[in-house]
Amino acid sequence: MTEIHPRITPAEAGFLFTEVIRLARALAAARLESANRLAAMRAALRADADGEADPLAYLRDEIGDYPAPDGGRP
Repeated sequence: MTEIHPRITPAEAGFLFTEVIRLARALAAARLESANRLAAMRAALRADADGEADPLAYLRDEIGDYPAPDGGRP
């Protein structure tokens, strides 16, 4: 079986390095967003169990300007 040895130019290597850095930062941001939303979900569930008046406020604070289905308060 013939082995293929790819040749990467210095310009391509620089581009690939930059892309890896960009993707690593995007992944870190997505993980942080996911962790924050999970924390908000847990806080909302705990608030509901504790009988708070508006337990979904934790989710609204985390998610931001998400339109309400009834057109009311986001």
